[in-house]
Amino acid sequence: MPFQLSWYAKNQVILIIDEGQTTDQDMLNIDPQVIDYLNQCKTPLVHVIIDKRKSNYTPPVKVLTALQWPKHPQYGWTILVGLSNPFERFVNVVATTFFKARQRMFDTMDEALAFLNEVDSTLPNLRDIKLDKAS
Repeated sequence: MPFQLSWYAKNQVILIIDEGQTTDQDMLNIDPQVIDYLNQCKTPLVHVIIDKRKSNYTPPVKVLTALQWPKHPQYGWTILVGLSNPFERFVNVVATTFFKARQRMFDTMDEALAFLNEVDSTLPNLRDIKLDKAS
């Protein structure tokens, strides 16, 4: 599977790395896994970082609107890192509007982590967490 799913910060921040060669079905297949992660948590909000720095996959709006995890009651912010394709940025803005979701796009992981720490004071200093996957 082209996605790697893990905790960035246990029970607070989910990390999804899109490593490319992704299909629409891959995107739909990860949906129940993200919901399982969200269901494990007792915290009011769980954020999702999607690292797209190695991906060129642009999910269609139809796939994005079919996802259930953005509708989960504990869903916090979605942070997209490395989304350089203007069309994909546009598609994500449309999907965000549809879901009325909290989403931001950043060029670097450092910017993304700083933003999450700014908007959620309950998080540990995310930049102090060292993960090979998130570097």
